Amino acid sequence: MLNDLNDRTMLNDKPAILAVDDCSVSLTLLVNLLSPLGYQVRTADSGELALAAVAANPPDLILLDVRMPGIDGLEVCRRLKARPESRHIPVILISAFAEVKEWVAGLQLGAADYITKPFQAEELLARVQTHLALQCAHVSLAQQAAALQAHVAEIERMNRLYATLSQANQTIARCKSLAELFPNLCRVAVEFGQFKMAWIGLRIAGRDRVSAFARYAAPQDAPLALPCQDCQDCGCSITVEAVRTGRPCLSNDLQHDERTACCHAVLFQLGVRSCAAFPFHLHGEACGTFALCSAEADFFNAAEVYLLEEVCLDISYAMENIKREEQRQQAEADREKLQAQLIQSQKMEAVGRLAGGVAHDFNNMLSVILGQTEMALINMEPSGPLFSRLMEIHKAAERSANLTRQLLAFARKQTIAPKVLDLNETLEGMLKMLRRLIGEDIVLAWLPADGLWPVKVDPSQIDQILANLCVNARDAISGVGKVTIETRNVVLDEAYCAEHVECVPGDYVLLAVDDNGCGMDKETLGKLFEPFFTTKEMGKGTGLGLATVYGIVKQNKGFINVYSEPGQGATFKIYLPRHLSEVERVQDEAPTALVRGHETILLVEDEPSLLEMTQAMLESLGYTVQAAATPSAAMHMAKEHASHIRLLISDVVMPEKNGRELAKDLTVLNPSLECLFMSGYTANAIAHHGVLDEGVHFIPKPFSLKTLAAKVREVLDYGKQQRPS
Repeated sequence: MLNDLNDRTMLNDKPAILAVDDCSVSLTLLVNLLSPLGYQVRTADSGELALAAVAANPPDLILLDVRMPGIDGLEVCRRLKARPESRHIPVILISAFAEVKEWVAGLQLGAADYITKPFQAEELLARVQTHLALQCAHVSLAQQAAALQAHVAEIERMNRLYATLSQANQTIARCKSLAELFPNLCRVAVEFGQFKMAWIGLRIAGRDRVSAFARYAAPQDAPLALPCQDCQDCGCSITVEAVRTGRPCLSNDLQHDERTACCHAVLFQLGVRSCAAFPFHLHGEACGTFALCSAEADFFNAAEVYLLEEVCLDISYAMENIKREEQRQQAEADREKLQAQLIQSQKMEAVGRLAGGVAHDFNNMLSVILGQTEMALINMEPSGPLFSRLMEIHKAAERSANLTRQLLAFARKQTIAPKVLDLNETLEGMLKMLRRLIGEDIVLAWLPADGLWPVKVDPSQIDQILANLCVNARDAISGVGKVTIETRNVVLDEAYCAEHVECVPGDYVLLAVDDNGCGMDKETLGKLFEPFFTTKEMGKGTGLGLATVYGIVKQNKGFINVYSEPGQGATFKIYLPRHLSEVERVQDEAPTALVRGHETILLVEDEPSLLEMTQAMLESLGYTVQAAATPSAAMHMAKEHASHIRLLISDVVMPEKNGRELAKDLTVLNPSLECLFMSGYTANAIAHHGVLDEGVHFIPKPFSLKTLAAKVREVLDYGKQQRPS
């Protein structure tokens, strides 16, 4: 009614007046006074009719007689002021008999004024105009107050939004990960923006679906999903629409929004009446949404949307920075990992070179010790006083020779003769020996794979690997336990090799040895393959077992991984490259007796004591020996006795020229000359990473008389078979 009055005043229309009096003469008088002035005058002759008229069509002003039969004027006034729709209508009380106390009562009930009969026309008109003008002023003030209140509310709302934006920016600057950023952004939106709930979801890769990541709500027991968990699958949620379109999606009337029909119950239970979802982007693609809920309907306007879009732009910027930082940290971690691997590789290579050099010189000395003691033992009765002492010297020298062989295996300078073999067959031939090695309290499980690919490796090296790994497993198990040996084919792809820089993509045969022993910590794992590193008690291990395994695997172009934790046992996984040739069947060699000969041999060795000893051994076998300490002396002897020399036995590493170069020069003088090389380790002159070239004969130092006899006879007989008859 107030608004109607104001509108009519602005349009210069005369207001409507309701005259209420049980006297028809008085009503006629009022109509005749007011109508000529343009007022719309309606009449009622009872209190009941007056209340009905106001309810049907509220007037702008009421002239109300006080004393009337039935419902009197005071009661009518009380009822009108009690109703919200008529409370603001000005009421002027009129009576010829009312006492002062009645006027006071009327004013207390809310009447605007009173006038007594008889009244002057000018007085009535003046009071009517005054109260209508006051009513217009009241309406105008009320509208201005409402507008001011709305303006203040909007300012407060914008202040909240700016505070939210400011706090969000501070959060973005402070947080270094999405797991920290997103929950804090949701908290800021609820605490500073006064939203009912804030929710962040990330897009599921390759789908127009959103998965909940973080939320903050008031109360805190509100469900995580928004609007509900089902929307993540059915696609009805406004969050899904926002991430699909890449634009904000609003729902200012959730009750009638079909997009959220499936979750009305959840939202209304939380007191949510409107919500909006704002997408944020990564590399130009919508990757998630920031969803906000309000308890007010029609909450989201243009200004609100603009500022919240700014927040999402900041989120997108923050995500770019966080991803870049994560990539930088990952690159730094990868670089440090590669650097550590390089340092470890260089360390192992340096130790390998040292081990090879030590083994070369030490093997020369061991060759003399073993050879001389063996020669002495041959010419001595077992009952002699020095026989047992010489035997002890011989045993100690053999144990030392075993140590040097392990060092050479680690240094990848061990001499090998690889063959294409079926790993399952080779391992099955070792099972009986391995069961004896680990003892009766430990179960040995054998799990061979069907259709195993061939590998090319020296069978003796497989023996070394299994023996060392099973001994380590046995020592790691306290009491009863289990050791499992397993084989299978594996294909390693680029992704796996990216995580394991030491390996190359391709086909491999896996040999795995697993135990349920005490396991190892990270510090132990980092030093596991270093020579002489051991966790065993003093005198119970040399620390060369796993170093030997490492060298063998590397020499055969494979790699090894170890998985272990304290108390969880250990698993060694050895990957050997698949070989495409057919498996070679290895014939067991029968023990041979000491074989002799009569041919002439040219012996070249730059170590005088070893030269003397080897010459004596060969002569004891019946051979004629021409001994030379240098390659130049050997060339001189060969020119004088070229037709008689059948075999060259030469050290590999010598001054002037190496053994391979000497052999090449000598075969020019004598094309039928056979060659046998000897060395403490194999140089690249005759082998590549310890692998002999086809047709190259080699005997490692130190060697026994029996080994030398068999090898010399083998080379000479091989030469006879190759020469045309």
